[in-house]
Amino acid sequence: MNTFQRRRNDPFWKTVSCVQTNIKSKTGCGKPYIIKFYAPLNPDDPESEVEFDYKNVGEDADLMKRDIHLYCLKQCFKICYYIQKVYFWEILKMRAEFMRDENGTIWFYFAN
Repeated sequence: MNTFQRRRNDPFWKTVSCVQTNIKSKTGCGKPYIIKFYAPLNPDDPESEVEFDYKNVGEDADLMKRDIHLYCLKQCFKICYYIQKVYFWEILKMRAEFMRDENGTIWFYFAN
């Protein structure tokens, strides 16, 4: 059976810790962008819930043209926001890798 044809509740998924993808690109894997992400902690109350305010960073299309680093940082905020709301975990630090293909599309590639 193909791994990705398994149902969501299949016990197999509890054994998976990482899913890695690759991008088809005529120019190889594309141009890498490494983002060192640190959660915006509240200095007055570091124990409070982290606010991953990705909505005030800017529009995706504009950031992709104007500031790729900021666009990738916004994607990190979105990832952390999603994990916080769905799993109740807070990502405080991560090294994220993004790739840009020959069409100019930026892809999330890996994080640790």
